[in-house]
This record gives sequence, C-alpha cells and structure tokens, in this order.
Amino acid sequence: MLYSRAFGVAEDEIFGDGREGNPLALFSEFQILTRNMGPADTDYVSAVRESMRSIVSLDNAFGGNELVSIAGRVFGAAHTRLASGRYEEAVRRDLEAVVGEAGEVAAWVAYDADRQDISRRYIHEAMFVSRLAGDRTMELFQLSHIAMQSIYLHRAQEALRVAEEVIDAGRLSGRTAALFQIRKARSLAQLGDGSRALSSLDTAVSTLVNGIASNDLPWTWWVDDHELALHRGMCMGDLGLWGKSVDAIAVAVENCRHSGQGRCGFNDHALLLDALVRVGSWRDAEPILETLLPKVVEIGSIRTIRLLDKVATRALSNPGATSTVKDSASELRRIAAAITQS
Repeated sequence: MLYSRAFGVAEDEIFGDGREGNPLALFSEFQILTRNMGPADTDYVSAVRESMRSIVSLDNAFGGNELVSIAGRVFGAAHTRLASGRYEEAVRRDLEAVVGEAGEVAAWVAYDADRQDISRRYIHEAMFVSRLAGDRTMELFQLSHIAMQSIYLHRAQEALRVAEEVIDAGRLSGRTAALFQIRKARSLAQLGDGSRALSSLDTAVSTLVNGIASNDLPWTWWVDDHELALHRGMCMGDLGLWGKSVDAIAVAVENCRHSGQGRCGFNDHALLLDALVRVGSWRDAEPILETLLPKVVEIGSIRTIRLLDKVATRALSNPGATSTVKDSASELRRIAAAITQS
C-alpha cells in the first residue's frame, strides 16, 4: 500500500492482527499522548507515526474524505511541538522526520478529498520542515506530490518545472527518476507535446527494467508497471488519443494488485470508464458502471467521485449511449451529488 514502505514497515504492521490492525485504537493512543503537554519524547514520536499509519490504512480502504481534519490535526500538533521547541533534544531529528511524513500524508488525504487548497498548504509546510532538516529523501516525496497536484489542477508548466529541476539535479535512484519522468510526461502531454511526453514515458520504462534496486528510496516501491500503464493511459487522454488511453488503462486495471479493492481500484476503474465513454464503447462501459456504483458510497474519494460525475454527465448527453448506461449514469449522478453536496 502507498506509504507503508515509506514508513519502513511491513504491511502486516499496518493491517495485521491486534492493536496494529486497529487504526482507531492507534489514533486513540495518540489522543491520550497529546494530553501530556510536556516535551515531546520518543513515545510521542512513536505515537505520531502510529497515528499516521492508521490514517493511511483508513485512506487506502475508504478514501480521504473523512480523514482530512484528523490528518491535519495530527500534523498540526506535531508541527507545533517542533516549531515551538517543546521536545527533548535527543528526539529532534526523529521529530523533524515524522513531521515531514505527517505533512505528506495529510497533504495526500486532502488531495484525495479534493481539498486542493489545504493539500497545497500542508505540503509546503511539510517541505519547509524537511528542507530545514536536510531530509532530501522526504523532500523528493513532497516534490513529487506538488508535481502530481499541479498536473491534477492543469498547472502543467508548473509541474514541468518541478519535474525537470529534480531530474536535472541528478543523483536519483532508478525509481525516483522514473517517477519524475512520469510527472514530466504528464505535464508535457497537457501542454500538447506528445513526442516529448512519450519519450519521457519510454525513459521511465527503461529505468525500471531491473526492478527495485538497493538505492531506491523506500517510498518509491509502488512505481511499477501498473503505474506506468495508468499514466500512459492518462497521457494518451490528455493528447486526445482516447482509444489508446482505453488500451493502456485497461492494462493498468488488469495488473493492479488492488484492482476492485479500496480507493486504488476505484480510481483505476473510474479512469477506465472515462476513456470508454469518450470513445463511445458503451457495452464495455456497462460492467464498469456496475462495478463502480456500489463503490461510490463505500469509497470516500471526492476527487474520483467528481470525475465520475463528469463522466456520467458526458454519457447522459451522448445520444448513442445505451439505455443501460444512461440508467446507471443517472444513478451515479444522483449519488455523486448527494455525497459532494453533503
């Protein structure tokens, strides 16, 4: 799962039996510790990490909508301790590291909930902490988030500047370089430069042929063939090549280990539906709609739900859509409106 290796733990430490598999119990532990207004110590740092793992677990299962305020409080509380100097000197470096991590997680959750203004503020605050601490590993993670968000907001030139500056600085592991080549490709596709976009994707592919290397940063483990296929599909869509977009995203859905499970599979299927509707592949769209409808209620990702609302509107306005697609699209719009307006 995203971030599990960024925190340097196995998946069973997040999702296993007992306390470590109970996100709410872990968060209650953090609440208890924050009542102690003494200097932050090793227990405090551990509590912040455990709380962030709980938030990541919940986000991967259910999306970020209800987690924005919780993640923000964890980050804000830890950041205040650090900024005000209320910590034991022996834990300063660990506290700096965990504040940077907490800010990245809080920014991601806000991004997934489509609270882009909050996400942008959190990530810049977190990057400020990481830069002061000299934590280049976490700073690269945060820069990748900024580029990702800029692409989502169609600030393509901004995303391109971030990606190119990181790439040009060099000294990147294979997967880190591949990720920023993906960000570069997406921004170039939005700018209409298809040739350079596809070249960047090819460069990303070539850096991943040897798998995970010993010098790859822990948080880059998820940069894999699935991620490449998904972003290739989105690049094709940005270039108006929706048929090729369908092909690439279908590969991503097929290969995604989390396909159909939690937020990741939900997002992949939504992107595939978007491409299918754009090419008018109604028979292929029908089962995807059936898969997505119950998930709209289960997965709280406003970012993806708003995409689905646009896709449903597009399907309803197309006279060629089948009655089954239109019925499902109408239901999808109704549910999406209820969620986004609540």
